[in-house]
Amino acid sequence: MRRYIPVFLSLLTLSISSVLSGPTPPPYRTQIERYNGEKTGRYIVTLKEGASRADLINQLGGVAKNAVKVDYEYDDVFNGFAATLDETALTLLQTLPNVESISEDGIMHTMAAVTQFVFSS
Repeated sequence: MRRYIPVFLSLLTLSISSVLSGPTPPPYRTQIERYNGEKTGRYIVTLKEGASRADLINQLGGVAKNAVKVDYEYDDVFNGFAATLDETALTLLQTLPNVESISEDGIMHTMAAVTQFVFSS
């Protein structure tokens, strides 16, 4: 009977630790940076260094026909693209490991004040 005590204690410890640790968290999802203003309906997607834009865009396009419409590809300043995405493609994009960030594309307006100058001689 004594030889079973270590086995019993090991099983008890294992079961208690699994209960205390709770359920397994869902896979990591890239958060979408929301724009507080007028939106274009597009998203700017930044990829991690070395990630293939073409492969990722093809992967998104495989989700559903017309799920992705790429409007612009960035390659000089950063690796990424701007695209119109449906909800299915956007949800998939959030789970892909090569995605660094997703931002809503917004419209910004500038306001300039014009002052009238009067010159007199």
